Amino acid sequence: MIDSRMEKRSGKCFFIIDKVGDVKGYQYQIMRNNDIQNLLKFDYEYIDNEVSLIADVTDMCTLKEYSEKRKLSARWISSMFDDLNNLLSSCSEYLLDNSGALLDASMIFVDSKGKCRFVYYPENNSDIKTGIRRLLEFLVGEIDYNDKSAVSMVYGMLTKLDNPEFSVSELLSIEYESDFAFCDKSEEKGDDYYENNMVAEPFDFRSEESFLELTDKGGENVKKKKKSIFSFITDNAIFKKLFMGA
Repeated sequence: MIDSRMEKRSGKCFFIIDKVGDVKGYQYQIMRNNDIQNLLKFDYEYIDNEVSLIADVTDMCTLKEYSEKRKLSARWISSMFDDLNNLLSSCSEYLLDNSGALLDASMIFVDSKGKCRFVYYPENNSDIKTGIRRLLEFLVGEIDYNDKSAVSMVYGMLTKLDNPEFSVSELLSIEYESDFAFCDKSEEKGDDYYENNMVAEPFDFRSEESFLELTDKGGENVKKKKKSIFSFITDNAIFKKLFMGA
């Protein structure tokens, strides 16, 4: 269990992970002394002989909060996974275990340009594929169901994740337009739609309880939507060809 919290100080917001391990270790030193793509930059805070990681997130919001303001398009989701792929590539370059990437929607931060920054926590022991699966399951309830490419992307990635021969790097390197966009060109949304969905709106942080609490937004309505849309795409001939080999 990661001991994390939000805290406001002098008009700024900080994301804090308490009671971390040996910050003199290799992984912590690499994170602190290098500019790693799409990594949320932390500093150290020492209180009563305990060390905490602290990051200034004043101009950011979490993915969970971001998705509460808009439904997510295929283009935005593709951009998010590009950001994740950048992080994991940098982790490989610096010999950091990719299991340290935290993919909880309340710990992925979105800046004012819609770009994602991820928390890397060396003491995390969750498998990266497990993290990606949980992230995709979260996205199931947050995607724009009028965007067929977004639907096929998220469910398609979940399907590919079940294939043990399909690596994480292969999964994240998929181009959404060529691999997931099965709708007619006439049905695609214009550039204005994607531009509006890529840029984050000004964000006011809610209470710490609201920030950290994960809920199944939509309840039964979300569950029904998951079932109906899954039936739609699994009955779709092009979807079967792309992801089920039919």
